[in-house]
Amino acid sequence: MAIGRLKIRNLNVMFVFRHRWESTEDPFMFKCWELGFWFKPGKMVAAKGFTKTKYHLVNMYMLGINLLVCKAWVEWDINGLHFSEDLKIM
Repeated sequence: MAIGRLKIRNLNVMFVFRHRWESTEDPFMFKCWELGFWFKPGKMVAAKGFTKTKYHLVNMYMLGINLLVCKAWVEWDINGLHFSEDLKIM
């Protein structure tokens, strides 16, 4: 799996590439042979103005391609809340 992240001001872009021969915890990801493009809109929590009583949501979009041996997609949002992978919770 290859992941690339890009942040330009409030715009967050993430690129993901996965292939059939990688070791993964999800054995069903490549169970079906698929071809095609797909688009998926969604909502996520905003990075600014979040409180327990108000939910501030922003739009998040994903655009991807499924090939027989690999999958790739791009996810982008404006001012969305992202957690870093090295975050340590006590």
